[in-house]
Amino acid sequence: MGSDERALRGMIAQNGASQAAIRVRSVPGKGFALGLAGKAANEAELILIGVSSREDVSIGRGENRGRTIEYTNVVLEEAAIARWNGGPMSLPVLESDLARVSGDGRADRFAAVLREPGGGRVLAASWLR
Repeated sequence: MGSDERALRGMIAQNGASQAAIRVRSVPGKGFALGLAGKAANEAELILIGVSSREDVSIGRGENRGRTIEYTNVVLEEAAIARWNGGPMSLPVLESDLARVSGDGRADRFAAVLREPGGGRVLAASWLR
């Protein structure tokens, strides 16, 4: 589905565009400042995600046995860092927060995702780095 632009546009139109946004500002030596804005029909959770831009995985079984497959943007860990009910909200994301989702230091990218609780619909997302 991710490579089918027409299907993706149809799903967005069917489910409605989100009215939420995440703004990210780097704070040198400290981390990041996040700003949330928009409307929320229900409470949402802000998730911090640690991502490895590349992971090589050796396949031990099946038709690809013996091969090494390269995966991109692999989610290593995530942690809920705030609840949001709509409207403006500001919060810091410190280097210590990033360390919590770093996957033992393997993460080289981080994202903030605003979603409905329990892994629900994504309302907004932004790369931190």
